[in-house]
Amino acid sequence: MMPFLLYFSGDNLPANIISIAIWGFLYSPSFQNASTYMISSVPDSLEFANSLATSFGNLGVTLGTTLGGWMIVAKGASYNPWIGFVFGILAFLMIILRSILEKRTEKQKIIFPCQ
Repeated sequence: MMPFLLYFSGDNLPANIISIAIWGFLYSPSFQNASTYMISSVPDSLEFANSLATSFGNLGVTLGTTLGGWMIVAKGASYNPWIGFVFGILAFLMIILRSILEKRTEKQKIIFPCQ
């Protein structure tokens, strides 16, 4: 959402400042929720999950920066919101996949309670 807002704000400095301020206010709670969601995937090993959350967060920044820079060089800055859109769709699909896997695990626990 934010890359598109920045794209449409264009060269308008006040609109860019407001867009970046909104981005900052939305980023912090979103980051905390994402970290909590990742850490909750391994409740028996919180330290391991926390290190994975940090590592994958850094990987995401690296991939986003690399692909964004490549896109700027290859096509221009106006295409960067589409990279964000693709990453958003991929993240959404991963959330759906995790939900499906958790439901399967719960069904197996109900069927085989000793395991």
